[in-house]
Order: sequence, then C-alpha cells, then structure tokens
Amino acid sequence: MEFPLEKSPNPKASEHFVNAMQYKFMIISIHRLVDYDNFLMTPFLNKMKEEYEKGKELLPKDSAEDVYWYVILFRGIHGIGGIPDDYDMSLAYENILSKEEYKQHYIEIVNKIKRLATNDFNFDVPRITQYKYEFMVNLVDEVMAILIDEYKSSKEIFLNKDYKEGFKSTYKYYKNFSNKYLPQANKQNKNKVVDIYMKLHLSSYVLSFKIHQTRKANCDNIEYRNMINNLKILKQMSLNPKYKNQTFYYENIFNNLMIYEKMKVLKVYCPKLKNEAIEISKYFNPQLEKKTLKKEK
Repeated sequence: MEFPLEKSPNPKASEHFVNAMQYKFMIISIHRLVDYDNFLMTPFLNKMKEEYEKGKELLPKDSAEDVYWYVILFRGIHGIGGIPDDYDMSLAYENILSKEEYKQHYIEIVNKIKRLATNDFNFDVPRITQYKYEFMVNLVDEVMAILIDEYKSSKEIFLNKDYKEGFKSTYKYYKNFSNKYLPQANKQNKNKVVDIYMKLHLSSYVLSFKIHQTRKANCDNIEYRNMINNLKILKQMSLNPKYKNQTFYYENIFNNLMIYEKMKVLKVYCPKLKNEAIEISKYFNPQLEKKTLKKEK
C-alpha cells in the first residue's frame, strides 16, 4: 500500500484522503472515454471532493497534509501548474473561474505554498517524501501560469500590489523548500534541472515586477546576478550527458522572451554586467531578438 495509515501522524484524516484517491483512480479510468466536464464524471468528482474535505476538516491547524492531497487529486483535472491531464481543459481553472475568482485562486495557491513550506507534516512514506518537492513545483507553476494569463488580459498586472506581494512570498518559500526537499526528491537528475529552471523563471518575474513599478533597469538587483549564474549552470547541464535528456526545460528557457529581455536590459543599461549578458544572449534562440525589436516599434 502506497499510503499505510499507520505511518500517518493523522490517520483518521489520511483515511479520507486515501478514499479520495480511490475515486481519483475511477475518474482516471473514465477519463479515457470522456472529458472531465461530462455528466458521467460528476458523481465521482463530487465524492472525491467530499472525501478530501472530510480529511481536511480532521487535520490539526498546523498540518499542511491537505496541500499534498490537493495537488495529487486536483492538479490534472483543473490544470494546476498549467498542465491538464491529456490536454483536457474542460475544467481548467483558467476557463471556469471568473476574473475575481481567478484572483482569489491566486491568493489561495500562494497560501498553500506558504503552508506547505511552513506547516510540514511527517507522513514518512516514499510516495510522499519523494514527491513533496515536485508538488511544490506544481503550486509555484500555477502561480506563474496565473500571472501569464492575467498579463495577457492586462499589462498592468506587474503594477498590482497583491500579485507582487504574493509572488514575493512564493519565491521566498520556494527557495527554502527546495533546499530542504530537492535532495529527497525522486528523479534527481531531472529535478536538479527543474530547480534551476524554476529559479530562472522566479528571478525573471521578480525583475518584471521591479522594472514595471520603478520604470528603471535596477542594475544592482541581485536577481540579475542570480539569473546570469543560473543561465550558465543550465547551459552546462544541457551539455552534460547526465542531464542532456531534459530538453523541455532547456528549450523553454532558451526560447523564453521574458528572460531574454532581461539580458537585453543588461546589455543596454548595465555596463558592469554588459559583457556577460552579451555572451549569455548567445545561448538563446536568435529569433527572440527579432521579437524584441517588433515590441519596441
């Protein structure tokens, strides 16, 4: 059994979470035939959520066990982290929530990140300890996916105080959590690449908030140095046979316009970092330069 209840610090609560997993397995089977919003799914989705809520109610206030189960139960169904199961977007939060509900969802995900990072739980089985890091990544990915979606509809998103403060705490909690749980994660080669990938995106968002709010390059911001160092590390990883299979992450970063634009800021406005930025810009897809020129016109 993947989740032996005798290992749980809260066995009565965990029993309901495990029951919810049984419904999740049924949902996965039915999903081979119909989408999540099909009426055949409704009773199973309701029962899964009901068991989850029962388990959540039985937890002590200082336990974040429910956050773990939230991710494993709902991430594929609601597209948490921007990746739905089998590309089924029928119940993805970005499609079913109103603008105000989506903003509230952002606040709730940030709170889940905080709780997972600060209110740990000691359910000491591999299926949990080895996946805590991965599930934190899913939650942080969801925060960034919401920001991307909101940016598409409003360029003022990086001026919003609530989003800024939520992201600031997300970055802090991710770094602390990564230091603790990345060494315990399964698939070490993959997750070491993922960690650099996450830190690059996080640095880029922190700088975007800063640049939009100050209208300055902020050349002394430590995140530029963090980004330069992590881009160098990621490039070396991409050339190392040990990590070479993680092409998704390399292609994502070196085709990322937002990160490339930070290097361009350094080249234009920050003399101390200009030469490094010029060299690192060579890692990126050359087509990105054309895109930045179009944006500037």
